[in-house]
Amino acid sequence: MTASPARSFRTPLFPHEPGFTQVAVGSRRYDLAYVDVGPRTAKPVVLLHGNPTWSFLWRGVIPHLRGTRAIAPDLLGFGRSDKLDAYADYSLDAHVGALAQLFDALALEDVTLVVHDWGGPIGLSYAVDHPERIARLVVMNTWAFAPQAHNRVPQPLRTFRKRPHGELLVLGLNAFVNVALPLGVVSRRHMRGPVMHAYRAPFPSWRSRWPVLAFPREIPLSHRDRAFARMKRTDEGLRTLAQPTLLLWGGRDPVFPTRVVRKFKERLRNVRAERVFEKASHFLQEDEPKAIGEAIAEFTTREG
Repeated sequence: MTASPARSFRTPLFPHEPGFTQVAVGSRRYDLAYVDVGPRTAKPVVLLHGNPTWSFLWRGVIPHLRGTRAIAPDLLGFGRSDKLDAYADYSLDAHVGALAQLFDALALEDVTLVVHDWGGPIGLSYAVDHPERIARLVVMNTWAFAPQAHNRVPQPLRTFRKRPHGELLVLGLNAFVNVALPLGVVSRRHMRGPVMHAYRAPFPSWRSRWPVLAFPREIPLSHRDRAFARMKRTDEGLRTLAQPTLLLWGGRDPVFPTRVVRKFKERLRNVRAERVFEKASHFLQEDEPKAIGEAIAEFTTREG
């Protein structure tokens, strides 16, 4: 078990003290970090980040989730959660399993599940497996489809999948954080100084960036990829979910353009509303945090 370099990281931009729960991956146990903000009696809103972010991504959203209990975990290997001992252990199944263990540890029910980026395949896989724990869904710039339904992988991600290009760019130059993250934000003026320092904090070294590289290589493009069966099962399972759903989308996202919204609407049968933020890109939490927080809070309280 390797503690995250950011385990003790503190910033006034994100003043919430993390909690930790132990989760099992194979025969080993690791500390999963999360922040838990708001009354314990309020309806829980679980906020799932993706790659290469951590719960810090939700710092501008959480203050506007009034009347709810906001829970934002750090995926294993990200933020203040432990790093896994082996690169090969960073699988979609491992992340889904860790989320399930967090739900159990916190005894979460009647959850509004908010998913973004890789939080989509992880969170929506959990929702398909445990629909009784999920009351509402909020889907933001993500996917959870079988490869034939979404097989257009942008060239940068294809480059990260190749050896040794991925190792040099992601592990050596930290390009996912230093380049891809700012490019996924429209309002980039604040994406420097202490903000970028916070995003870099979990990944100061080559080895610490393994989880970042693992995600693009976990995208299932054919039946030979290990995440293929899980993603196919999730894709098919989306059609069984009856939870009220809110779609929030950054309209300038080059990775998940607005046509992906249509794919979700074809699968999720209870979409109550959708909103496209025309001045936001992939990391719309950075571009429109107040509007997103207010929309999630209003949806959570309105939908029972």
